[in-house]
Amino acid sequence: MQLSATCALELCWECGEEEDRQNLTDLAKRLMHPSDGDFFEVLDRSIGIIRSAGWNGCIPTWYDLPVILDLPKEQKALRQVICDLNKERNNRPAHGVVAYDSILSTLQWLPDVSWRLINELKELLPIKLDSLVLKSCLGDLTIKSIKIDKGTAIVVRKYSKGGSSWRAQYQVLDPVTSHEGYFDVDDNAPLIAALHQSNTALKSSTIFVGDKIWNPSHLIPFKQTDTFEGRNKEISELIEWWNDKDSRTCIVFGDGGIGKTTLVLEFLNDLLDSSFGGIEWFPQLMFFYSAKQTRWGVNGLEYLSGVVPSIAESVRSLISILDDSLGRDWMKEDPRPLIDKASTFLSEIGLSRNEILIVLDNTETLARTQAQVDDLAKVLRQIAIKLGRVIITSRRREKIEAFPVQVPKLEDKTGAVLLKRLGGVYGAQSLSSAGDSTLTRVSKQLSGKPLLLDVLARHISNSGCGIEQGVQAVLKQGRSDLGEFLFEDAWSRMLSTHKEVFLVLGQVGGAIANQMAAWSCAEMGVQLDDWLESFGETKFGTLNDYGANFDINLNPDAREYLTKKYSEIAEKERVRIDSTVKKIRIKHQQLLRAEISEVTDRVSFAFRTSAAKAAKIAAQRGQVDEAIMWYEEAATADPGNYALLDRFAWYLMNHKLLDRAFGIAKRACQAGPADADAHFTAGMIAARLANIREADKYLDLANKFGKELHLCMLQKARAKLKYAIANGIEKNIIVLNEALDQLEEAKSSSNHNYTYKKHLDERKRIIDNINALISKFKVAKKVKEPIIIRKTKNEL
Repeated sequence: MQLSATCALELCWECGEEEDRQNLTDLAKRLMHPSDGDFFEVLDRSIGIIRSAGWNGCIPTWYDLPVILDLPKEQKALRQVICDLNKERNNRPAHGVVAYDSILSTLQWLPDVSWRLINELKELLPIKLDSLVLKSCLGDLTIKSIKIDKGTAIVVRKYSKGGSSWRAQYQVLDPVTSHEGYFDVDDNAPLIAALHQSNTALKSSTIFVGDKIWNPSHLIPFKQTDTFEGRNKEISELIEWWNDKDSRTCIVFGDGGIGKTTLVLEFLNDLLDSSFGGIEWFPQLMFFYSAKQTRWGVNGLEYLSGVVPSIAESVRSLISILDDSLGRDWMKEDPRPLIDKASTFLSEIGLSRNEILIVLDNTETLARTQAQVDDLAKVLRQIAIKLGRVIITSRRREKIEAFPVQVPKLEDKTGAVLLKRLGGVYGAQSLSSAGDSTLTRVSKQLSGKPLLLDVLARHISNSGCGIEQGVQAVLKQGRSDLGEFLFEDAWSRMLSTHKEVFLVLGQVGGAIANQMAAWSCAEMGVQLDDWLESFGETKFGTLNDYGANFDINLNPDAREYLTKKYSEIAEKERVRIDSTVKKIRIKHQQLLRAEISEVTDRVSFAFRTSAAKAAKIAAQRGQVDEAIMWYEEAATADPGNYALLDRFAWYLMNHKLLDRAFGIAKRACQAGPADADAHFTAGMIAARLANIREADKYLDLANKFGKELHLCMLQKARAKLKYAIANGIEKNIIVLNEALDQLEEAKSSSNHNYTYKKHLDERKRIIDNINALISKFKVAKKVKEPIIIRKTKNEL
């Protein structure tokens, strides 16, 4: 199923119409971290696109059973068979009770269904040559998003972005070992290119719950830990609130470090992975927002003191995942009119308040005084009434009408199990080998706080000390000193270049978007994915990973610690850090200004990202270096956007950076294999490089895909003129004659539109240049005989 779905998407990308391509983003998101029903959904929508592209007989049994196949009357279409299979899986093996009789019953029909899937989907399964190749009547297609492992098929668990590169995590289909592995996925792979068409991180899932198919769109971070333990009571309470559709708000509260956010993300990710049965509410949009004390605005770092600006920021963030071009009217700070405006917007796109879940994390940071606490309660009530159902996490039990879920310390036995698992994860041998009674006692000593248990396991692993020494080291740190104890431990093990990135981000401050982290790493010569590994080993803050994007919130104590470390470095190093911080602040402010700017272009989706808008604005202002920098940034963020790459190549060509321009133009043609403009630009650049063969190739394709013949012929003539100049007139008289023939055709096929005069002027310049070259050649060589040059009809 996964292999056929992936091949189907890649075939749609390569052979589908442009309008079809624009609709592949949602399907690509489904394959990033697939759950029940995602492969079914991809196949269901892709097969229709493939048939429209010319393969009319693709999986003939998918939607119905053709009469010519002479199949039994009780036989169902393959689409219905897969739908029934998913429902059966969710009813028993996945979420129900598996009994002996149900196993026997399943074994009666499952082998036949499995063979049907193999036999009827085989048209969409690739064969192994030097790589995986899908053969069809639309042509041979090399599959780029999935591989095999030493001749064995695999199942991809998830695709994820680590820094600037994409990786696939997989398991081998081997009944003996089933080992895990990873492989890199090229940015130009159709799966990734389709994903980058959209500027939103919003993802979609297909989930089978009983007889219902649920298709939520969501922006929910991944789970924060792979060692989640216990909390069955709290999860049951969350399910109880979830199913009580009349309850608008749920508050998850408890001490710091007790695991509130971890619990909520575990619950929501399990929902999206179909891990719960008995669900009765099916929201269409799920949104997570971590409350911030600072943010980056167009005027630099801004402190969000109090409820008003923070809630306004959360409302803007909600709407921005649905509309990436928010105007200035969304930049107001009073949350009440913004909530009303957001409510109207959601209604206009067909979403009601009963179809939306909003998660607000760390709300205790929004209100300090009693007046602020009261104001927060009023604003949260408005959000719950007008925008959607709300889950909030807080160290306080906020004074609002809400379903309460208190997160207490872990039970001692649960804490012991968690310590044992953490010992294995971090290689803390003394924990891994300790008995249950010892681990139970240690969990009790550390108040059953997952944060402290994690700190202990890390400390024992890094220092090699025993359990008792580790416990004492943790306990002797006062609440205010624990952070520095953790930070110093992490700092001592960190590479010096990684420390520099932390020092930069400590000075930048605020909520750090993935772009800012990437810029900092680039300035310091560090790979982003390597630095993220270092960040994961520290307690400097939290990383909300949304798959394609992430953001980082530095702990206030960590910022204080980094400020202290900054003050201790040499003056020369401080100057370097300050210079990097200034560059990043300027770039980010430019990006934010571009977000709210209106940029017009004949092909609007070329400038759909903020970086692309910033490039266009810089170009209009004549800031060449800055425009190129932003074009490069945009091309990295949106590598499948062939219109953007075409504009970038054209801009480089106009500034005489021809070799670089040609490389970008070829990327545009790869991303848009049927786009006339992209091929025409590539042909123009090849012509200016005097590369006749490449110019002819790209211009022929441009004409095939719709570019007017006279325009293509003019550029072909230019290529020959440039070639003759570069390689000598005497040897290239024939080439110049061919150029004149093409110039004649360029005139005769012109359709006399509004660009006709401009076209004629350029044509005349090329003819004059050719004649001037011939005259110069005659004088230089003292040639008495006439050179045989065919004149155009216009000159006879």
